[in-house]
Amino acid sequence: MDNFNIEFRIRQRLDNKELVSALVEAVIDLGSVYYAKMGYWSDMDNRGPFGGRSLEEAIEVVSADQGDIWFLYNDMSYSLAIHPQPIEKLKLGYIGMRIDHVYLDPSYTEYRLGEKGALDECLRNAEQIVEIAKAVWNVLEPKPIYGLGDYDIYDWMTTPTDEEILNLKVEPYIFILNFYGPELIKKFGKEKLLSMPAYRVEELKDGLMFFRSPLPHKRGYGAGLGNYEEICEHFGWKTYFVYVFDMNMFKPSVTEYGIRKTEFRNINALKKYLKRDMNKFRKRVEGGRVFVILENPSGKPVPHHMKEMERWVRDEMGAEVADIRW
Repeated sequence: MDNFNIEFRIRQRLDNKELVSALVEAVIDLGSVYYAKMGYWSDMDNRGPFGGRSLEEAIEVVSADQGDIWFLYNDMSYSLAIHPQPIEKLKLGYIGMRIDHVYLDPSYTEYRLGEKGALDECLRNAEQIVEIAKAVWNVLEPKPIYGLGDYDIYDWMTTPTDEEILNLKVEPYIFILNFYGPELIKKFGKEKLLSMPAYRVEELKDGLMFFRSPLPHKRGYGAGLGNYEEICEHFGWKTYFVYVFDMNMFKPSVTEYGIRKTEFRNINALKKYLKRDMNKFRKRVEGGRVFVILENPSGKPVPHHMKEMERWVRDEMGAEVADIRW
């Protein structure tokens, strides 16, 4: 599992140094401490990290180059990613956070700490992440249309483009952590948003935040803390799920595909029949979203054919795909 990423696209920009200074001040006022050992990273020629440098130097360099500054919040480290100018194909700049997944993974935390309080610690870390993200949100003016937090957010076909965000052309995907600005509140209605069945919903100044679930959806501790299907139903969106590698649900089909074994060696056969079935599925549920859930046993490397299947489902079939480790 990769880092947990939070990103706010910003439409209008303050002077870089003014913005960087305001963001740094906000997270320090919250209780964060500059992590001098990690220091900062400059995006200019992809330089860094620069450890052992002063916070003043970090602000100066990141203001000029764009980049990341590292902080500690209690026992959790994170980077504040400050990119107020458009980069690569993005028309908008963004402000983000990068948090190592281990702070939200109870199975890893229990192994690391050797204690049974891992779940509680990860829930506390999740709440801390929300507080930092809210502090960042409060600095940004005008407020972003949309803010999101999840794993691998750049790999999702459903992440709206800049144009879609600005013109509100699409229904936003429900990420683990979501921030809606004034435009989306007006679009969906404040009462509708505040009453959604999420783990945590909170009204902000010129915005609203909701936390679908504070933990990865792994068996035994991720269930029931924020259900995607229930939230989509609350909005009135059609959502359908196709569980590709669920042996119990697809046992007859899996036998037909000739990939009964968990290795799924005959991937071309699976693609052939899956494409046919997904096309039929789309016709039958016009307007519905198609999801493919890829399940892997934890503790084992993700095999090449699984990565290939994930790429194919997402890029060629246009479905939304999640890789669940259990």
